[in-house]
Amino acid sequence: MTSIKNYNKELLKLLHVSEAILLDSKYSKALIGYSDFNGNVVSVYDIDKCIKILAKDIGPYESAVEFFHNKVLPYYDKKTNSPVFVRLKKNI
Repeated sequence: MTSIKNYNKELLKLLHVSEAILLDSKYSKALIGYSDFNGNVVSVYDIDKCIKILAKDIGPYESAVEFFHNKVLPYYDKKTNSPVFVRLKKNI
């Protein structure tokens, strides 16, 4: 069985990309796929799944939402190949 980390590396090779920023492996279930963003291949994550995973580590869901929006999103905002976070329609 191929691990998610190895699967992601193989997929990035197929896309001819040396590296896209991936979050810690505990967020692998929130990884939706990859996309082109401003000419770079980026990893795409389900924002709601990321927050639920984060809430398991830091406490109440509301604290996780606040932390994610104040610390995680601004950190990746200006970096090349930064992950993209999306909210799926089923979660709205």
